[in-house]
Amino acid sequence: MGNIMIIETRDFGTVEIEDEKVIHFPQGIPGFDEYKDYVILYDHDGEEQEFFSWLQCATEQGLAFPVVDPFHLMDTYNPMIEDDLLEPLGEFTDEDLMVLLLATVPADVKKTSVNMKAPILINVRNHQAMQVIVENDDYQIKHMLIAEDKELPEN
Repeated sequence: MGNIMIIETRDFGTVEIEDEKVIHFPQGIPGFDEYKDYVILYDHDGEEQEFFSWLQCATEQGLAFPVVDPFHLMDTYNPMIEDDLLEPLGEFTDEDLMVLLLATVPADVKKTSVNMKAPILINVRNHQAMQVIVENDDYQIKHMLIAEDKELPEN
């Protein structure tokens, strides 16, 4: 076990995180370039996997992004990305790669969407991460999570 890092968050209060769980974005996230270190937080510590989790900035308490595992939405999600774009992640195998989608949750939660076109890629072996734009034409920037007549998935 490594050192414990204390992170102040807006939504989760004070959180203790092992420093090896910090995810580093060498280039930042587009639009938030100056913030490089994040952790993944969950709404509770239960056994069951949650639909939403949070990509919480380790240095700015008010900066947290709701994220979703794309395979909860589409088991065939297969982003096409040029290999040279993945160099900042270092060496990895397919099993080392965690993929998350940024979600947008407006006041009307039935209009919640995820960005299928620009996933977050995390090398779980070395904790390097990046957001990339995929080449797939069939993935949308604003993929609605629910149809007008359906309910939002339980968290």
